[in-house]
Amino acid sequence: MIQKLVDKILSELPERTREIISSRLGLETGYTKTLEAIGKSMNITRERVRQLEASGLKQINKFLAKSSLLDDFFKVVDDHLGCFKGVREEKRLLRELSFLFNVEDEEMPRIRFLVFLNKKLLYFPEDENHLAFWANDKKFAQKIVEFVKKLNKAIQARKSPLPVESFEKFIREVARSAGLLSLSNGSLMSYVSLSPIISFSPFGYVGSDRHLEVAPANVGDKAYLVLKT
Repeated sequence: MIQKLVDKILSELPERTREIISSRLGLETGYTKTLEAIGKSMNITRERVRQLEASGLKQINKFLAKSSLLDDFFKVVDDHLGCFKGVREEKRLLRELSFLFNVEDEEMPRIRFLVFLNKKLLYFPEDENHLAFWANDKKFAQKIVEFVKKLNKAIQARKSPLPVESFEKFIREVARSAGLLSLSNGSLMSYVSLSPIISFSPFGYVGSDRHLEVAPANVGDKAYLVLKT
């Protein structure tokens, strides 16, 4: 299904434009290419590649505005995102959609391309505070970003990590300060995955890589943790 949808959309484009978009998004190889790399392979300038890419996406959007081709796909994505109050870390979302559409992980670049074409969704690229994620409401997404920032700060301020059994209580305290106390523990836990610094240790702790219990530096540290648990 996913491959057929992508092929149908790309068939609306001239061959060179189709090749550029496919290369930029890794639709065939799984690896994205830079404007410069594509330009060299096609013997055209970087700026010309950018122009053709923009033109191609404009053509695709024009085609989809008059088509119901992706309606069923978008409904599955919207419904699944709704299970997380409209915010989900990108890699998890793509992996979950791969499962829902019963395709291999190799299809994730194509799924991402189709998700990107859903104009109701917003993409938030990775930065120092959070991993890349998708959302269906900008205002709520910004609240979640603030929650994750507070969570990162609170974790980094700790001299020691939290026992995993204490973590739910901890995130509810952070949620209170972020004005998100009405959200369920399940929703809050799903937003923890947006943090680039928080890790769950196999030894039963939650913290950052500065905590020995979460990121043991050597075999001796690991042996200590095994004995400790």
